[in-house]
Amino acid sequence: MRALGAHIGKGVVILSRTVPVRTDLLSVGEGTLIRKDVHLSCYRAHDGWIETGSVTLGAQVIVSEQTVLDIDTAMGNGAQLGHASSLQPGQNIPAGETWHGSPAEVTTSDYGGVPPVACGTLRHATYSLGQLAAMLLVHLPMSVAGVSIVLSAVPQLNAVLSPESSALTDPMFVLTALLASLVAFIGLVLVGSIHRP
Repeated sequence: MRALGAHIGKGVVILSRTVPVRTDLLSVGEGTLIRKDVHLSCYRAHDGWIETGSVTLGAQVIVSEQTVLDIDTAMGNGAQLGHASSLQPGQNIPAGETWHGSPAEVTTSDYGGVPPVACGTLRHATYSLGQLAAMLLVHLPMSVAGVSIVLSAVPQLNAVLSPESSALTDPMFVLTALLASLVAFIGLVLVGSIHRP
């Protein structure tokens, strides 16, 4: 994100997969932790217009999971924002304070958890290389092996997927495939809803 214009200090950990659209309006101080599923896009749609605004995070800030940082928001050094909270446009958390809720308000909770551990460049590089190796040496081969096992276990799929096959243009085959996928989808939705509280 630094290459896209964001001002990010040393030792920052960003676990969120969403990248701000206006990275040049994002400023993050040293040692800040932004946990997963945090939304800080530096823009919002309002009244049919796109409004942009800065998001400024000081040093040693903790932004918890599933939070939203709207435009023109700021958190001072050592500030914390709790889980599933939001900072509305113009809201600022003073240095050292902890807020939570939507819109966020002052609280006495501590979202810091375990104190930080000293971590050198070698450890950072080893972790990154380990993640890359796991993807290339475990996940990718298992996916390819899974597809090949399915194709060998169900010989009808090989016949359907061959270039000479006319099954994909057969209306009965298409209808059967649609019904099978509908039944599988409904079954998975029902099974998934059983495990939800």
